[in-house]
Amino acid sequence: MLKVGIMMLSSLIMLSKSMMKPEPPQSISNVISNNGDNINMGAQSVDNRPPSIIFFNNNNNDDETTLSPNENTRSEDKDKNKENKVKIDNDELKLKLSSLIDKDEKLKNKGYKDEFISYVLSFEDKKEDYNNNINNGNDDKIKKKYELYIESDEYINSLNKDLDIKIYEHTQFSDWSMDEKKSLLIPEEEYESKRRLALQSCVPFSGWGSGSTTAVTFQNYAQPVKDQRDCGSCWAFASAAQYELNYYLYKGIKQSQSEQFILDCVSDSIGTCDGGWPTETNKWLGTYGSCPTSSYFGYDGKDTWSCSQCWTTKTPVSKTACLTSASTGYSGTSSGFWNIVANTAQHVGLSFWMNISNNFFYLSSSNPYLYSCDSNNIIGAHAMAIYGEWYNDWLLVKNSWTSLWGNNGYFWLHTGSKTSCNLRADVSFNYW
Repeated sequence: MLKVGIMMLSSLIMLSKSMMKPEPPQSISNVISNNGDNINMGAQSVDNRPPSIIFFNNNNNDDETTLSPNENTRSEDKDKNKENKVKIDNDELKLKLSSLIDKDEKLKNKGYKDEFISYVLSFEDKKEDYNNNINNGNDDKIKKKYELYIESDEYINSLNKDLDIKIYEHTQFSDWSMDEKKSLLIPEEEYESKRRLALQSCVPFSGWGSGSTTAVTFQNYAQPVKDQRDCGSCWAFASAAQYELNYYLYKGIKQSQSEQFILDCVSDSIGTCDGGWPTETNKWLGTYGSCPTSSYFGYDGKDTWSCSQCWTTKTPVSKTACLTSASTGYSGTSSGFWNIVANTAQHVGLSFWMNISNNFFYLSSSNPYLYSCDSNNIIGAHAMAIYGEWYNDWLLVKNSWTSLWGNNGYFWLHTGSKTSCNLRADVSFNYW
């Protein structure tokens, strides 16, 4: 069964070994991807290795990414501003910001006013936030954000200074403080000890081998890139992302899964807004099942709610497989291990984590595969999902910082030392 599945997969999506290996494309939308209809996975193989992909026709299009107004809010925490949202007038906000900066001679002389205002007006959420702060008299907060923007601009210029092409640019994080950025991450000092515990009771998986001349990606089957907001819940989004893809690959059902359900219902020892552990979350989902986004309260970036019942039947129980140093025979930081990860990424979605440096927040949309980690300035760990690979050298990674970041919310991660920045052997996935 396994060999037949691999042959079918090969005949449909593998590229000839004789073809020249190109660099990954700059646009994620142009990536070579498997273009089957829906995908199903066969039964589990006898050696605990998830079976290979086979294709079948099933027009199930259960893509549930939106909620009705009643389902999307909790009665205790309705956001009336969103229900009666007032459209922000760009010219009016521009005048307000210009006047505020001009009143402060020190800020005015910095010479970034027009550039800063254009930046604010390019983000709908920022426009609303800045407008509310001005109307509420929070001038000092606006001034601080202006100074943070200038710091980011100088930092971005220093990063791009000696490069042939532009790799870093302004993003939604250009007016965020370092503490605000760190709030999205998992404290590095806490992660290593938890990681070792998470690998216990996982099905050890040796991968699909190493070395590849193929390019396989799954972003065409993905749910839209989501937003973890200012909560360190990347672990929940990474787990949900791999789960969504694999539920489709194994069961043929395309369905958004609720990160708020995960955040509400797992124990605090697994994860909170202060960070969490994706492998432990995957194991929890395997035991208890997941709740579709349409069957739970909308995500609000808070971990203070009690767990509520899923409004429909949860997904069926599953197993969790882990790629570890012991199961693969390679150190978790070695290129051999990540070559195996790349080959496995041809078949399933994966959750993983890596240490990141400040420059990661400013990754360019036009060059999402040239990120180079600054290992001397690590600011935390970040969990994400792998959605494919490119000739064994690059992993296609889905982030949880909206489609405004990177290339539509994705980026290419090099499997070698170029971008690894202390990748760890904490790679896992759910399967049925």
